[in-house]
Amino acid sequence: MGKRAVLAIVGIMTLTLLISSFAFAGEREHQVKKISLDQAINLAMENNTDLKLARLAVDKAEVAYDRAKDMAETMQDKRDLGKTLGTLEEEKVISVYPRQALMGLNIAQKVTGVTEKSTRLAVQNAYYEVLKNEKLLQVKQMLYKQAQEQVRLAEANYKVKRFAKVDVDTAKVMAASAKAKLLGYETQYKVTVLNFNKLVGLDVDTQVKLTGKLEYKPLNDLDLEASIKDALKNSVEMVQAKEQAEVSELELATAEKYFPRNVYSTKEKVIAAKEAELKLQRQEVDTRIAVKAAYLSLRTAEEKIKVLSKSLEQQKENLRIVTLKYKAGMATNTELSDANIALEQAEQQYAEAVFDYNLARAKFENGLFFTTNSARSTISGPAEVPQAKL
Repeated sequence: MGKRAVLAIVGIMTLTLLISSFAFAGEREHQVKKISLDQAINLAMENNTDLKLARLAVDKAEVAYDRAKDMAETMQDKRDLGKTLGTLEEEKVISVYPRQALMGLNIAQKVTGVTEKSTRLAVQNAYYEVLKNEKLLQVKQMLYKQAQEQVRLAEANYKVKRFAKVDVDTAKVMAASAKAKLLGYETQYKVTVLNFNKLVGLDVDTQVKLTGKLEYKPLNDLDLEASIKDALKNSVEMVQAKEQAEVSELELATAEKYFPRNVYSTKEKVIAAKEAELKLQRQEVDTRIAVKAAYLSLRTAEEKIKVLSKSLEQQKENLRIVTLKYKAGMATNTELSDANIALEQAEQQYAEAVFDYNLARAKFENGLFFTTNSARSTISGPAEVPQAKL
């Protein structure tokens, strides 16, 4: 074999390897990542900035609490040795300030829990949004195929003189409209995926295949009374109200050790304690109402799904019948188009209802019955513990 032939063979092999490597690289770039809801939540938990800040707030609150306890111990030691004057300020350092710092720590811990739940809910929302749009994209694809079939049937009926030329033209216009809708929804679906990828911390261009399903699950397994008890014990609003009531009572008891109730400063503590107790009672009522309202809303959403499910089946059957009539030249383009539009609307309404139901259920199961604006204000950390001179 000549030198030139060998070089040619080597060149061909090299080119083949290069092409193969590029093809493999391209295949990896377009590889679809399968992801479950739990995997998506775990990814977001690792990357969420608000959650990281909430955990830092707990660390900050722990430092403040440890400092307050150290100050209290030091002051108590001095008092035991007779090195202090036994003032109200010293009593605050020993008993009130540590309790205030503990309140800050307890609230910061609850805020972290709420932030974790809010992060989980945000992922569930985005995950269900992708599933919903994926389902509706499939509906648009189905309707476009049906529109193409309508053109074929119109042309067939025109050949046997059942339809006029205008019927064929009308069918083509409807098919073009269906294609435009499909293209628009493809874009909407892709944007939804981009937002999902951003939320969970994936590269935004990652092609994902969600393994979960957007489906309706009955409410039989939800316990309303247990949910109310849990909210009364663990909601940030309730914890804040309880902690403030206890601190206010402690501040009053501490003040009364040194001054009678008719002194202005003590009167202020009495009023503050009453206010805190009333706010706690009001928060308990609000919490019960919020949980029950969320439960009733879920029940309503459940009934809506049942109604829309029946409507969806009716529209599918209606389209089947009208399509058969159209094939036989016994239905018009408008009648078939109306049947397609009715089915499209029914699919849209059902998908939206299941999405809303699943999101509302996720909120309920996560115990997120309130806005977290008041909770988020504590993420920066608890109030500073007053510094005493030791």
